Amino acid sequence: MPGDLNIQKMTINIDRIIAKEQKYEEEETVITLKQPGMVIMDLETKLSQVQFDIKKNKVLLKANLHQNIFYLDENNQLQQESSTSLVEKIISVNGSEPGLKSKNFIQVTGKSSEIMEQGLQVKIKTSLFISIQLHRNEAREVVTGFEESKDIKVKKKNIIWENLVGQEHITENINPEISLPEKASRILKIDSKAFIKNTDIKQHNLHLKGETKYQIYYLNENEALRFHNETVPFQLTLGVPEADPEHYVYLYPQAVLQEYRLNEEDETSLKLSMLINLSATVEEVAGVNLVTHVAAPGLKIDKETITGESRELETELGEMLTTTIDLHHRALEVVHLAAEIRHEAPQVENSQITVNGEIQSRLYLRDEEDTLRMHKENLPVRFSGVIPQLEPDHEIEVISSDTENITFQQVNQYQVEQSVSAKMNIKARKTVTEDVVVEISEVPLPTDITTKIYIVQQGDTLDKISWRFQVSMEELSKANPEVGEPAEISPGQKLRIPVKIG
Repeated sequence: MPGDLNIQKMTINIDRIIAKEQKYEEEETVITLKQPGMVIMDLETKLSQVQFDIKKNKVLLKANLHQNIFYLDENNQLQQESSTSLVEKIISVNGSEPGLKSKNFIQVTGKSSEIMEQGLQVKIKTSLFISIQLHRNEAREVVTGFEESKDIKVKKKNIIWENLVGQEHITENINPEISLPEKASRILKIDSKAFIKNTDIKQHNLHLKGETKYQIYYLNENEALRFHNETVPFQLTLGVPEADPEHYVYLYPQAVLQEYRLNEEDETSLKLSMLINLSATVEEVAGVNLVTHVAAPGLKIDKETITGESRELETELGEMLTTTIDLHHRALEVVHLAAEIRHEAPQVENSQITVNGEIQSRLYLRDEEDTLRMHKENLPVRFSGVIPQLEPDHEIEVISSDTENITFQQVNQYQVEQSVSAKMNIKARKTVTEDVVVEISEVPLPTDITTKIYIVQQGDTLDKISWRFQVSMEELSKANPEVGEPAEISPGQKLRIPVKIG
């Protein structure tokens, strides 16, 4: 490289997506009940022990599928049955190979149940969404600076991208003990949610502090339905090679109830066996000013296209709904309330994101003939919020949506007031693509060609000027490299017109 060209270069590391696959799968399981079931009241489905094994052109997925069924038996008594089964899937992914870094995701998107065999079995269909993305980190030498002068025009752009450091999945067992405010004759149902409150990275380990929120439905000594809410802290440590304190961490925790036991002596102490399932993705943000164009006579510019992932933008949207439900039947007692969220695709305007949907409530009650009935009510809900730095070309994805802190109170025999807290996690990301300069070299100028100056007039284009002076577009571009790409000129601008000598 000639010594009089003052070129600054650096080597950057940028992830390249090697393969990407998204698909929906359905898993069917059959659970045998201890007591004949008449009505399914609620169904919980969660995953744990998630493993992705990267092979040549395929990915092997393994996970434990936990299912809790709440149903009424022949005596109208609420019963619970739990089951854990192994999910195994082979996902075809062209271009995958061992050693690639991966960013994978699996979630339950739907479920349905059907009672069979005179109430002794329940068939469950679970819909799963699986996302697989494989990365390879590559080193690229690029130009970051070049001395600008009167005849040399340099364009730069600040490019920011995010590299995948690593992703790990962990499942830990915890055994919290909860004290109820009064004696319980029976535990009906336990809802649990896990949250991470603090993250600290030290020596390539994630030190996490979180809490699990429990909502416990039970019958007291007088057989009256009661609720009890309790929050229990927990701590986890997860190793992620190469993770450093300046990296960004994205966490997706989930609490899975395995079993519970009520102390028969005091009837207030409740011991739980829980699984905390956690997916942790660690990424680093890199950014630098790169040269995207140099325009000057006698210089040859070599460019390459770099492609990376922008920094992931994430937000949580929440709504609290309190409404009065009008019942179709007279209710002597409201037994249980379950709620789920169904939503449409996110809508984006500027940095504002809106998601329309509905909360589907299922209310179980006993009528005046002591017959169990179910009342369905769909309540419209709109989630709205702002994601700073959101742009039109970002891809928006709903990561999770859930309800919590579900409570109800019977106003009278025909009305029930319900309160539901609804939350939705959303992420946004886009692909960063830019042509950058990787090499600058000198080329000899033709000795048989000179130039004359032309002042650009209103309405001129390079095509018109080329035709007027009978020079090719290639010759015109070589004589005026500062015009750049795309070729834009304006009135009053000076252009060099090639003229052959002799």
